[in-house]
Amino acid sequence: MRKYGPRQQGTPPGTYHLLVAPVDRAHGKWYTDPTGPMADGVSYLPLEGIPTITVVDRGGIARDISSRTDRSPELRGTKRRVAYERELLVGRGRGDNRPIVIVPEVKDGEATGITLLHVRFADQLPAPTVRGVLQGYRNRYAVLRDAVLETEPTFRDDLLSELPVDVLLTEPISQLADRWRAG
Repeated sequence: MRKYGPRQQGTPPGTYHLLVAPVDRAHGKWYTDPTGPMADGVSYLPLEGIPTITVVDRGGIARDISSRTDRSPELRGTKRRVAYERELLVGRGRGDNRPIVIVPEVKDGEATGITLLHVRFADQLPAPTVRGVLQGYRNRYAVLRDAVLETEPTFRDDLLSELPVDVLLTEPISQLADRWRAG
């Protein structure tokens, strides 16, 4: 049997919410200044039900940004993938193209909530720093390196410092690999 977080006052029985805390800035040197977390609480219904999501707290610029979940609380799309994979996701908002980081809150192997952070990425960083960031984010460094080495004899780490951080974190690997192609 699954365990759920406590039900928030005013929500219907069978719907559970958990307020999650924003990620500590110290855990990510790859973004400069979070412009305000929008904490999304994932609510899980019984297995025959549809998982839903409800915004339970907003801060910073997120206070003035509407969320798709305000209109349609079904947990779907990218937020669903983050909850089910239980892995952080860096991207851009589908509706407004704002840079975001979606962080799953996991307890006992189950996603209990997510936090959506609106961030400003660092423009560029030294290659060793970028390499560490990419190694820690979905093993992206190894995947990029392998894609480059499909067609190139070497992988040049120094090129990592020439590209914007958001491009390195969000652009499809095949497109990134093309940037390493010789002449």
